[in-house]
Amino acid sequence: GIETRLKGGKVSIKARQSKRHLYITIINPKPEDAMPVRKGNQIARDNLNRRFKYLYKDTGTINYVETDNYYTVMIKVPRQMTA
Repeated sequence: GIETRLKGGKVSIKARQSKRHLYITIINPKPEDAMPVRKGNQIARDNLNRRFKYLYKDTGTINYVETDNYYTVMIKVPRQMTA
């Protein structure tokens, strides 16, 4: 992630809302090619997915996209939680 970049980088966080949902997009650059990349075991992502599913059931989504240069996380949650 961005913590391994020698020169750091810019993290972009954008949010918008509709009548029923809040949409959040987070984009950050990947490490430079010359930097060693630590291949994690995805525990943090798996934990986040489980917690997200527990909290929002089927009313929200979280998606991850990886391109050559960036990581993107797209989150959709309801504006109001139902009991």
